Amino acid sequence: MYSYSANSMVLSKNIAVEPFHLSYSRILHKFLTVWTKHYAQVFKKRKFRGGFQIKITGPLMAAKSHFTEEDIEIFREKYIGTPKASAIYIGAFDIAPQMRGWAAESTAFVQSIYSGDFCSTFLEDIERLIQEDLDIVILYKAKRKRDWRSSYNILPDRIVGVLERMEKTPQWITLDNNINPWIPILLSDIVVGIPFTSICIAAHSRSIPFLYHNAGHTVRFPTIPFLLPYMTHSYDSLYQKINLIVEKKLHYNSIGDEFCEKEPAHGFNQEFVNFLRNPKGDMSA
Repeated sequence: MYSYSANSMVLSKNIAVEPFHLSYSRILHKFLTVWTKHYAQVFKKRKFRGGFQIKITGPLMAAKSHFTEEDIEIFREKYIGTPKASAIYIGAFDIAPQMRGWAAESTAFVQSIYSGDFCSTFLEDIERLIQEDLDIVILYKAKRKRDWRSSYNILPDRIVGVLERMEKTPQWITLDNNINPWIPILLSDIVVGIPFTSICIAAHSRSIPFLYHNAGHTVRFPTIPFLLPYMTHSYDSLYQKINLIVEKKLHYNSIGDEFCEKEPAHGFNQEFVNFLRNPKGDMSA
């Protein structure tokens, strides 16, 4: 059974919610894979019937993760061109907002924190960054094809507005929705994501500073306390913490190894292939 880590936690804007509601369940899988030690401990502390082995894989995405410095320079030339020495490259990763009509005949709608308003405010705050005194360039990893107003995209008008305004802005680079997500991570000086999406775990594994931007202070009950110093709840706090990172005054030592698996020499993907060939867990639950 394959599981993400941070974004499997339950977020709430009304009441505190337990991370899991599986205490009464019997997990039938022999092995459960997770990205981080923190998430493995969440399972280990609960008393599941049956028991199973947990394998910690690190940030395992369906894309090549292992690149040489020469590879990264080729990507930089392809997607950025000649980089400005003074520029701060910020990788921005949002998610597809929950929208009615996202599929044909879709009428059901269960309210989610990841609403159109929340995701729109997130992207509008990212847009505001390029208006500041800092020399900021945004590397935006799109979730949809560039035909923003297509009936297949179903995006809020506010998000479409940002993307159309930024289409020809040199300080904003919109990357293809199908690009290997490791590429914008490795080209970024700072990564900004939506709480608690997995992309920041990947950034942290490469020692790239990250922030979870909780636009409009929507999330009121986050379930990972040691990540609170790396959350921002308004545009002002986002800009302030970016400045702290630039000035090297925001440190990530307090996270320790609970949220970060260093990539093996042969890469996360090959490590997972090795596990599939000879399954062995790192701990029992």
